Amino acid sequence: MAKSKVLIKPKKGRPTWQYKYDYMDHYLATPIINDGTKKSEKLALNWATEQLNKKESSKPIVFKEFIENFFIPGKCEWLADKEADKKFMGTEYIKGLRSHLNNYLLPYFKNTLIQEISIAKVKEFKVHLTKLCPLRSKYDKVGKPLSSQTICHILETLSIIMQWAEIKLLIDNNPVPKAGSPRIERKKRGQPTKEEIIKMFPTNIDEFENLWGNISYGVAAFIAADVGNRRSELLAARWNKIKSKKIVQNGTEYTYNYIVIDEAIKSGAKEIGKTKGKKARAALLSQRSVILLKYLKEKTPYDSPNDFIFPGKIKGKPLYPTTLTKVVKKVILKICENAEERNIVLHSFRHKQVTDKRRTMDKDAFMFMIGHENEQTTDGYDGANAERIIEEYIEQGKIKQEN
Repeated sequence: MAKSKVLIKPKKGRPTWQYKYDYMDHYLATPIINDGTKKSEKLALNWATEQLNKKESSKPIVFKEFIENFFIPGKCEWLADKEADKKFMGTEYIKGLRSHLNNYLLPYFKNTLIQEISIAKVKEFKVHLTKLCPLRSKYDKVGKPLSSQTICHILETLSIIMQWAEIKLLIDNNPVPKAGSPRIERKKRGQPTKEEIIKMFPTNIDEFENLWGNISYGVAAFIAADVGNRRSELLAARWNKIKSKKIVQNGTEYTYNYIVIDEAIKSGAKEIGKTKGKKARAALLSQRSVILLKYLKEKTPYDSPNDFIFPGKIKGKPLYPTTLTKVVKKVILKICENAEERNIVLHSFRHKQVTDKRRTMDKDAFMFMIGHENEQTTDGYDGANAERIIEEYIEQGKIKQEN
């Protein structure tokens, strides 16, 4: 191991000392250099010696050994550190990290030393991911290339691991951020036409149930198309959130039905928390929604006020989100022409609501019902205030009952 001393003369001020060590050991190959601010040779030497001692205390370790307990609750040091900082990771997020690790990172870096994962090595891995076409399921004949967004997520997972290696003094710097990441190209989400929506929800109840297979799935999809709420909000809905308001207009009494949206499922329906905007709101229900909800309530054994409207297989839990997504996708593929190319999914129903109603409704009422931010909805709302607000909009004639 050779040691060399370099005298640096900055443009202004006195000369400062800097020590550089060149290592023969492959896992200590990166030279250590101070920041050039040591005011004496002794200070520079002490700093370099301290860094060298840290280097020598770290042993070479292969990737598969280092990540053995990563992203496993109760065993992962990184997760424990996040929890100590009160930064709790959702179950689905942790599951995604573990999936990236097992399916992409481990096969590629399995026997690579942590100390040898350089910027160049990460760049090679990034190129590898762009060429990778994994089979999505046993039914796929030809795999599809990974999207740029998925590649970014995989690189973020690797960055977490390498950042922890830096904290453990196994490496000098996390190489992942300097390796760059692909630009995310988001595919524009398509919308079903009015005719396709009509076909998806036949007025004949027998045809309706036959198409959806389960009345609960069909009603959930219809409410999503009618209200435009997010999937997480839809599945957290309870029977006691369905409200009504009677109002007399021009001597005639009208009944307005609406749903209060103040909760959302989290961590794959294992938890119930606040909505994305962390504010309660309410949205008008069409007469057909009311009819379908009444029909569903007569059919379901879970009809208590606090029961979920769309219950899952586990008692007391809402429907699992991916279950609804898969059913909706199946119906969309059956009804909508070129659905995959048009990128029509469950969330497309929300987009269609925004497209159809934003030009015809009062702006403030629309923004409140759909759950988008504006200057009129900057205050936090609770469920009771959400009821008051929508009823005021109804009384002011800013919201009209639809069939």
